[in-house]
Amino acid sequence: LVDWSFSGIGNPSVDLVFFMAMNDITAQDTERVLQEYFSVVKERSQLSWNDFLTMFRQCLLNQFIILVCYDSLCRTMADSSSGESMVDVQHAHFDRVNTRCAQMILLYNVNEGDIIPIV
Repeated sequence: LVDWSFSGIGNPSVDLVFFMAMNDITAQDTERVLQEYFSVVKERSQLSWNDFLTMFRQCLLNQFIILVCYDSLCRTMADSSSGESMVDVQHAHFDRVNTRCAQMILLYNVNEGDIIPIV
């Protein structure tokens, strides 16, 4: 997977969280995907599993905040699109994405220590 929208040094799990939130992935598959993704990251870095999970949880929280903030805007845009069936499809998609993201947060227990204070 190559994402040309951003190139730089940063949290290696940003795209992973986005991919997992946007696609139907089971809890069992989530663990397998995390392990596989980490194995590739580990080959190219000194990142520990615990640090990787902390970064993953930070991205989960960030993605959830984005979803909450933009949910109303996205639904309003969907409402203005042509065709009632397409509106229903888009709203159902938003519901599934929000649910998956919330489930991943519960599964991976975002801890207070994962939150980086803004200074």
